[in-house]
Formats: sequence, C-alpha cells, structure tokens
Amino acid sequence: MFLVGVLFQRNWQFINKWIVGKLYIWALVLLGVIVLDQWVGIMKPGNHPSIIYYLVLSFFIASFATHSNGLWSRWMKGNDISYGIYIYHMVVVNFLLVLGLTGSVMYLILAVGVTVMFALLSWLIVEKPALRLKPKSIHRV
Repeated sequence: MFLVGVLFQRNWQFINKWIVGKLYIWALVLLGVIVLDQWVGIMKPGNHPSIIYYLVLSFFIASFATHSNGLWSRWMKGNDISYGIYIYHMVVVNFLLVLGLTGSVMYLILAVGVTVMFALLSWLIVEKPALRLKPKSIHRV
C-alpha cells in the first residue's frame, strides 16, 4: 500500500480528480466490496488481500486523508495520527490474526478502532511532546 501511496503522490495532478471530494463514493464502493465478499468470497483473510479490495481500500484511504470538512477533521483538531497508524496498524492486524480473529467485518472494525486508539495515544504521549522539544527551525534568522 505504501507504493500505491507513492504512485498517488507522484501522479497527483492526474489522479486527484478520482480522490478529492470522493470520500463518500469510495466509502460506498468499499462497503460494496465488503458486502460482495460475504456472498462471493473475493477477499482472503490474513495478510494477502485481493487486488480489488487493496485498490478500493487505497482510494478510500487517500480520499479520507484529503477530506477536510468532515466529522473526523473536527474530532481530530490538529492531532496528526498518520504516523501512529502507519506504525501500529500491522501490529494490531497481526495480533488479531494470531488470535484467529479474521473473516468478519466486526474484526475489521475492531482492527481500525484499536489502531486509531493506539495512534492517538502515541501522538498525545510520545510524538506531540517530542515535537515540542524540537527547535522551530534548524536555521537561525
């Protein structure tokens, strides 16, 4: 998914029309893929998601990240949990895999919720205080 993000960043002038302002569309498409999986089985549980799910999830995440006037933005109020999500998401996912908690939308919701909780705690307890220790600029004016 990191490489998909790099491709999005490097080709933003071509791809932003498919992402910016399309959060609700991608949320519905993602929900449709998840519901479709319940009947057809297009997703594989574990660390090997189908390419369809992977791409739809990538577009959803990118549109979520660029969505600026939603409930999430008001709730976060300047808290940047993106690095915490990057760091902790696979720890949470792999822990759920070890416990055998796969194959259900409820486990997906659990994984997202726990990841966001860890990321927010990391931001508030580690990252934000550490950034306060950093000088404003490495160059004196």
